[in-house]
Amino acid sequence: MALLTIDSWSVNSAEVFKIVLENPEITQKEIAKMLSITQGRVSERQKRAGLEPVLKLNNLFMNLIAQKINN
Repeated sequence: MALLTIDSWSVNSAEVFKIVLENPEITQKEIAKMLSITQGRVSERQKRAGLEPVLKLNNLFMNLIAQKINN
């Protein structure tokens, strides 16, 4: 699922996704300021990147890996 989404990313979507991964607590307004764009544009890029579903999938895998290591 993630690969299908990631394969369709534009450079802009990938850039926003990278910022969120590196700064999990960052707000859309802060990203907008970093990129000199509006908060609305950040939101659009995040939606196009499928940010929420990909992050949920990433968290699922990270939890599964942690469980395997701790067992």
